[in-house]
Amino acid sequence: MEGRRISIYNRSVQAKHPLHGLRLKNTTGFDLMGGPLTVFEQESYAGDARIDALPSGAERLISFAVDLDTEVAVSSRSVPETLLSVRIVKGTLSSTLSQRMESTYRIKNSDDRSRSVLVEHPLNPDWDLVVPEKAEETTRSAYRFQVKVSPGEAEDLLVAQERQIDRLVLLTNLDDDRIAYFISARSVDRRVRQALEGLAERKSALSRTTNQRLKEELKINSIHREQSRIRENMARLEKTSDLYKRYVSLLDEQEDRLEEILAKIEDLRVRERRQREELDRYMLSLDLP
Repeated sequence: MEGRRISIYNRSVQAKHPLHGLRLKNTTGFDLMGGPLTVFEQESYAGDARIDALPSGAERLISFAVDLDTEVAVSSRSVPETLLSVRIVKGTLSSTLSQRMESTYRIKNSDDRSRSVLVEHPLNPDWDLVVPEKAEETTRSAYRFQVKVSPGEAEDLLVAQERQIDRLVLLTNLDDDRIAYFISARSVDRRVRQALEGLAERKSALSRTTNQRLKEELKINSIHREQSRIRENMARLEKTSDLYKRYVSLLDEQEDRLEEILAKIEDLRVRERRQREELDRYMLSLDLP
């Protein structure tokens, strides 16, 4: 039987240490049944393992003991999303983004012999492997990367995976901050940027009109509260008193002021309705695939 020493690291099996292992090749010319297997090294017992059926010429990985002379520390991070492109179709903004996950395996060899460590990294079919460009092996559940570590040394293995995702959002649901983000992004096409600038201008104009109307309505509420206070005071006064007459004059002035404000509010509502309709037509007219 051909065999090659290897250490096998899988974080879900043993978080700190890899396992001693062997890569066996059946060179006997016979199909071998699966079962228990005992490993000796230089005539000394090294450990036990189990092996599946091994056809002639086939290879298997087996692990038989914890490699205490080798330690592995894993750190992971998610890289901020990268905007790749933006499209606008019939009032809907579609953005394509790139997401990236990175895991760094720091492998330290404290032994006086070098180590060949096979790192098993979880495989997610929704993500593409970008670093390293290719794995030594790929199983249904893991990538396998081989790292050689000299005696008393440490080596780092970076594994990076990326994926692209599409997000859809109605233009009506875009707030000012998101619009500003897309306008400033370098990856956004000039035509899309100009369309978003037009959207921002129209939304800003509508917002200013709405804020003006709300301010005028607050004035109405303030005058009504003041009138209520004046009427309560008038109820306790003689109608012939100077203060009563002054209150009557003040109420007349406030009524005139109310009429002016109400007229202004109505004009603002008309403008607001017109700007909203114009904004809706503008968003539906945008078609920038």
